Amino acid sequence: DEQTPFASVAWLGEDAAEIHLGAVASIEALKKELDARVELLGLNYMYVGRIDGHFRRVDARTELPQQEPYKPFAKVLETDERRFTFADLEGTLVCFYFPSYLAGVNTPGWHLHFLSADRTQGGHVFDLAMTEGTVRLGRYDRFTMDLPHNQAFRDASLQQASQDEIAQIEQGK
Repeated sequence: DEQTPFASVAWLGEDAAEIHLGAVASIEALKKELDARVELLGLNYMYVGRIDGHFRRVDARTELPQQEPYKPFAKVLETDERRFTFADLEGTLVCFYFPSYLAGVNTPGWHLHFLSADRTQGGHVFDLAMTEGTVRLGRYDRFTMDLPHNQAFRDASLQQASQDEIAQIEQGK
């Protein structure tokens, strides 16, 4: 049974680069740190990062479970989004990076999710403040995309989200 409409999954190999980060004041500052590593390794690849650390603050969101007929995600966020601020905790960020030429397949740039060390809190990250952390960063040169094999997918009217919708989904704006 399908339980999620979309997932990005990867395994970090033994060859993943390990980087120590000191204090990071915001998600934009973290993305700049990660972008600097990506520029050295090649901008046209996909990257997955795992950051284990201590976080002063994590601003995140999740959505309520959905029922058929399914609404576009931007509409779901209007009524079913739940926002949280987590403070002073250990946890893990999972970070996916897709280059801009893959915009039709995934959102370009960094996409971050948080999970607390005790596995009780988490969600899509809008902003954060990290005391320190350790990054494991892996570079990928291929991916597999599995599409549903059902009538609902065959009949769906799929269209690409607008840039405004993507900004709303990714940054909550």
